[in-house]
Amino acid sequence: MFRNERKLYKGKCEATGKNIISSYSPDKKVTVYDQSYRWSDKWNAIDYGREFDFSKSFTEQFGELLQDVPTPNLYNPSSENCNYINISLGAKNCYLSYVATHSEEVYFSHWAIYSKRSLDLYRCTNCEDCYFINGGKNLYACSYSYELEDSSDCHYSVKLKGCTNCFLCDNLVNKSYCIQNQQYTKEEYLKQVEALKKEDINRLYMSLLQTTIREATTNYSGEHVYGTGNFGWKNLVFCSNLDEGEDNKYYEEWAKGLASCMDCNYGISSTRSFESLSPANGHKMLFVYFSVGWENMLYSYLCFSCKNCFGCVGLQHKQYCIFNKQYSKEEYEKLVPKIIEHMQSNGERWTFFDSSLTPYGYNETIAFEYMPLTKEEALARGYKRQDNNYDPIIPDWATLLTGDQIPTDISIVSDDILNTIFICEDSKRPFRIIKQELDFYRKHKLPLPRKHPDVRHQIRLDQRPWRSFHLKNCDKCKKEMISMFPQDYKWTVYCSSCYQQEFYS
Repeated sequence: MFRNERKLYKGKCEATGKNIISSYSPDKKVTVYDQSYRWSDKWNAIDYGREFDFSKSFTEQFGELLQDVPTPNLYNPSSENCNYINISLGAKNCYLSYVATHSEEVYFSHWAIYSKRSLDLYRCTNCEDCYFINGGKNLYACSYSYELEDSSDCHYSVKLKGCTNCFLCDNLVNKSYCIQNQQYTKEEYLKQVEALKKEDINRLYMSLLQTTIREATTNYSGEHVYGTGNFGWKNLVFCSNLDEGEDNKYYEEWAKGLASCMDCNYGISSTRSFESLSPANGHKMLFVYFSVGWENMLYSYLCFSCKNCFGCVGLQHKQYCIFNKQYSKEEYEKLVPKIIEHMQSNGERWTFFDSSLTPYGYNETIAFEYMPLTKEEALARGYKRQDNNYDPIIPDWATLLTGDQIPTDISIVSDDILNTIFICEDSKRPFRIIKQELDFYRKHKLPLPRKHPDVRHQIRLDQRPWRSFHLKNCDKCKKEMISMFPQDYKWTVYCSSCYQQEFYS
């Protein structure tokens, strides 16, 4: 609930008056700075320091500090020409993409790492010239596919590894020129693919997604791993989509190089961290949010290159601070235990920040993607909501296209389409095509989209297994197993042993 990745708004930097794109809507009770100013030396977060008041709760006082200390409009450091992306690092020429770390020319994607020249990716690493991939690693020129690895020129396929030129295939390893898992010569393959393109390929692909045999959990190069989507791990318990590391428990979503961490989400090169969101390059981080390069940090928020700080917001290169106020080592070590004892008496100790402290509405955050709640359900739990409408106003003179009015043959589309507003056939929300996007469609002979980028993202979300684990019987050997799919899942699921024997032997 503290992580808004995809909702962006127009705003102004409260320090310079500059127009900015921000992850905070104008009604938020936070001080927002343009990120270039926010990370500069033109202001100092230590100036917002205050003494801890033992007559108030930690949550109440930390909430006041969060509102006062300026926060960056977006988080995409070391990026170039990326004014419309968020939660990314070292990106270049990307647009409306999120978690696009070290990617270039990636558009309308979510969690695209080290990828280039691609559109509509989700959970992809090292992908180039790809389109509408849901779960991919080391891919080139693939499209409309789910869970591909080390493959190229594969389309409308599911669970391929080391394949080239495959179409409407599933669960293949090291194959080429296959259609619906049948082997063809190169010439036959090209001829059959052209014929299939005249049929309802989307219907055939959706049928393939639903009927393909699934593996209970999917892990790669791991040892003693209980979870799914993990690469190169050792000793994991119920973790998802982690990349390299060992001895972690209940860790969720992209992380790399972690050891001895528990109950965290996202992160890189961190050790012995607990109940934290996006710990990076640090050691002993407890109950922290999005902080980098630090040690022995507790209950802190957006702090960088700090150590031995407690209840701090926005500090850089500091130590022995409490609520952004500087103390000596002796004063710090004497006061922190007293505050922890006070928190324990209020039931605030050993938990992440209270949900009342997030500046975002529940429906703006990725929590809503994992666990959708109605407005009534969210309010009943005491969560915030974003119900103000900040959608763009369509001018009267604009040219609108929707549904069948949108051309399907990209060869007849001129650059005039860039001045046209599309209306999503599902959500009825407006969206536009950018020049780089149009060039991509032309290069790969793809039709123009008819759905809003958020709707396309939701389609990819709906294809993935939910982040929960179940006891289920293998549909082949009947042994009980841990599975991403519940007992009543209507399609075929094999345990890892049966799956590997069936498809990789």
